[in-house]
Amino acid sequence: MTCLLIFLVAYSNCSCCSSQEAPADLAGFNSSEIFNIQDGSTLTPNDSLLVRLLYRVTRVSRRSLDEYAKFTRGVDVESVNNNPRDFRLYVFDLTARAKMVQTVNIEDSASLPFVGFHLVRLVSGDSTEFVAAVPIHQDDSHPPALPTRWPMQEEIDEPVTLQGFFMARRDFNPDSDDEKAIDNLIGLRDTDPPIFVANRLQWFPEANDSVIPVTDSELLLARHGVDIGRLETVRSNIAGSISLHETESFFQMLAATRTMSTDELPTGLIGFKESLTQPRANQGNAIAVFGHVRRATKINIEDSEIRRRHGIDHYFQLDLFVPLDNQRIVIKPAAVENESAMDNDSLIVQDNRFPVAVCVTGLPCSESEILRRQVFVRGFFFKQWNYDSEMTLQTGPTTRQISPLVIGLGPELVELPTDFLTLFVTVGGVLFIVGTAALIWYMRSAAVDSRPRRGNELPERIDVAHLDPH
Repeated sequence: MTCLLIFLVAYSNCSCCSSQEAPADLAGFNSSEIFNIQDGSTLTPNDSLLVRLLYRVTRVSRRSLDEYAKFTRGVDVESVNNNPRDFRLYVFDLTARAKMVQTVNIEDSASLPFVGFHLVRLVSGDSTEFVAAVPIHQDDSHPPALPTRWPMQEEIDEPVTLQGFFMARRDFNPDSDDEKAIDNLIGLRDTDPPIFVANRLQWFPEANDSVIPVTDSELLLARHGVDIGRLETVRSNIAGSISLHETESFFQMLAATRTMSTDELPTGLIGFKESLTQPRANQGNAIAVFGHVRRATKINIEDSEIRRRHGIDHYFQLDLFVPLDNQRIVIKPAAVENESAMDNDSLIVQDNRFPVAVCVTGLPCSESEILRRQVFVRGFFFKQWNYDSEMTLQTGPTTRQISPLVIGLGPELVELPTDFLTLFVTVGGVLFIVGTAALIWYMRSAAVDSRPRRGNELPERIDVAHLDPH
């Protein structure tokens, strides 16, 4: 089996600013256009400046935004509020607390990559109120700009970061003579706040509450720099290959494990069974798996942008077989409603061991020494990886093998006791029992003509073809 490869492709319609003339150049406006931008005008859904910046911010790369943001380091929102012309169209990195969200639709948006935008009321660290505008995309070409579990027009208090352009101060006065004026539905005290335009907000929740529920695992990941809002994108594509927009979460979670100890993990870790039977509900949850190392491969990260942003230059892929202790897992297409009427030729049967892919940033020994060893890994369930194996290719083009993908804190070498269950009692009380009942795995297509195959293969390849720049 080949290793987990991360292919990184530069994505940017604008180059880095090594030869920039002014900090506002990245926005794509000429000096005359910038000079003519006025503060205090009424904000409308089709505000041409806002629409243009929303389009621009979805096209520039994270690397370019990082480079231009250096011009505003140390500048607080209060300074922008007091002197907006001095910072027109500059790029800012901001930390704030989100207080309320409203949605605005754009008229005649067919020619745009977004149908509207969210306006988010925020309060900065210096207690200055401001607004962020983020796009609502036409399709899934970009990850959602806001966490999907956030309510609209309800009070919240969530810690966020954002990166984007300062636009101008705009008037939210509901008494405006302009019939298209956007009303203040987000509780602004100041009706003409500074507006920043960003591609998305990064969310790092600090506590669970009844308005926006989060798990203990998500709180731990957030404390270690994982954007939980972006992690929701992985949940929406819980079974399949790793998509363009999931690579950032992959690297964030991988980097987080470097600064995390097993003592920080929440109690009640899920097991292998839960990652199969309830993958969406358990995505991002802490997990414990035990298995036999079939292959260990060091993956060097060649892309300097990944190394710069996440502080990692390599990781290891461990390909494990999790023993089923003579239990059986049956994978069958979702199209089959009546199991008794189902032809056995459409089944994929796994009754000895099951493949699991684990990515870690460090090993307790060399790659060669860990081969064929028994390991216990605690970490986080990332997603279900669907892939073609020699077995599934024989069953037909619509049937695919599944394998949990786990990002671990580091494998622990263990000696396998005679009594398999004793192992789980001694290493943390993790009970692994996969019942003999069939596991129904929802696939896209109906069954195909083939004989039952034994599923003892790990992924041939787990490819991430692009690095999401945003």
